[in-house]
Amino acid sequence: MKKIFIDVTQLMRWEGRLTGVPRVQHELISRFINNENSIFVTWHGHDFCEIKREDIFKTEDLFNDKHITSDLLNVKNAVRLALKAKRVLGRSKHVRYLNRKLETMLSAKSAKDASIVVPAPGDALFIIEGIWSDENYIQKIITFNGGGVRIVQICYDILPLVTPQFSGHSTDWLDNYVKKIYPICTLVLSISKHTMQDVAAWLRMQKLEVPKLEMFRLGENFELLEPLKPNEDDIRRNSFILSVGTIEVRKNHTLLYYTYKQAALKQIELPKIVLVGRKGWKTENIYDLMTTDPDVKDKIIFLHNASDEELVWLYKNCLFTVYPSFYEGWGLPIAESMYHGVPCLASNTSSMPEIAGNLISYFDPTSPDKLLEQILTLLEPSNLKEARLKVKEYKITTWDESYQQVKKYIMEIL
Repeated sequence: MKKIFIDVTQLMRWEGRLTGVPRVQHELISRFINNENSIFVTWHGHDFCEIKREDIFKTEDLFNDKHITSDLLNVKNAVRLALKAKRVLGRSKHVRYLNRKLETMLSAKSAKDASIVVPAPGDALFIIEGIWSDENYIQKIITFNGGGVRIVQICYDILPLVTPQFSGHSTDWLDNYVKKIYPICTLVLSISKHTMQDVAAWLRMQKLEVPKLEMFRLGENFELLEPLKPNEDDIRRNSFILSVGTIEVRKNHTLLYYTYKQAALKQIELPKIVLVGRKGWKTENIYDLMTTDPDVKDKIIFLHNASDEELVWLYKNCLFTVYPSFYEGWGLPIAESMYHGVPCLASNTSSMPEIAGNLISYFDPTSPDKLLEQILTLLEPSNLKEARLKVKEYKITTWDESYQQVKKYIMEIL
C-alpha cells in the first residue's frame, strides 16, 4: 500500500490559539491520524523525520530547551529578545535571518535521535503549508520528486504574488517556492475556486507548468463554546455591528473609518461597531484616526485579545457582521457569521462571494458610499429579519467532509 507522508512541521511549531492556517492543519491532521497509511513527518533542517502519532498534539515544545547545548540556548534566548524588540523597532531582516539560522541549528540538533524517512517511489508527500524561506526544504522536495514521490500541496492563497502591496516581506520567499515546487506537484489543492484560478493564471504568466488543481471547502463546524460577554460596558446585546479580522491594511478597516466618518458628517446615527482582531502591520495611521477622530472614536470599539468564548457571544448578540477585506483566499469570518446564523455584509472581491453566494449582500471595498447604503438598508428591522431568515438556508460544511474531500483527491493520485 502506498503511503502518505504528511508534513506537520508548522503545526508542531505553532504557539498560541489555533486560527487560520494552523486551524486547518489541526483539523485535517487530527483526522489523518486515523488513516492507516499516513506517516507524519517534521522538517529538521536537512531531512524529514518521522514523528509518532501520539506525539503530534502534545503541548511540549518540539525543540525542548533541555536537549539544547548551552551555546544554542544562549542564542535561542537572544532571538526571543530580538523578536520582542522587533515589535518596537519594526521588521528586521537581521532578526528574521537569525531566527531561520537558529531553527536550522535546533533542527539539526534534534534530528540526531530522530528517524529520518525517505518516501518510496509512488508514495505521496502531503505539504499542508510548506516552509517557503528554507532552500534546503525546497531542494529536498525536488529530490523526492525526482525519485518518483508524488508531491501534494495545499494552497490557501498566493496573496504575496498577486497583491504584494498587502504582503510585506514574504513576497520573495513565496515567489521562489511557488516557481520551484508548484510546477512539479502531482496535485495542488486550493481552498477556493478563486485561489485555484490565481495559481493557474500566475504560473502561466511565468511560463511554468500548471499542475493538476482541485478545490476543497474548509470546514465550518466550529467548537461549541459557552458564550462569555466581553468586559466592555459599551457593548450591549443587539445594539452593535461586528467585524472580525486582524487589524492590517489588507483587511481594509480604513473603509469602516470612512463609512462612519461619512455617516457622522451626514448626521446619520449608526450603531457602535466592534472590531475584533490583533494589531497587524502598517496600521498605525488608520488606528490613530479611528481612536482620536472626535466624529467616530466613540463609535468604534477595539477588542484585540477577545477569547473564543467572547467571540461566540459577540456573534450571537450582534446585529450583523461586516467584512471589508480587499482580498482573501477564503474569508473565514464570513463562514463563522453564517455558522452563527448572523447576516454578513462582505466585499465582492476575490473568493468571498463563493462562501455564502446569494444568501448575503456584497459591496465594493473601495466605496464608503456603497457600504453605508448597505448598512442603512440592513438596519431596517424588516430587512434584518428577512436577512436572518435567508441565512438559515446556509449549508454548513463539516471538517469531516473537508477531510474526505482531501483524502479522496490524494488517493486518486496514489
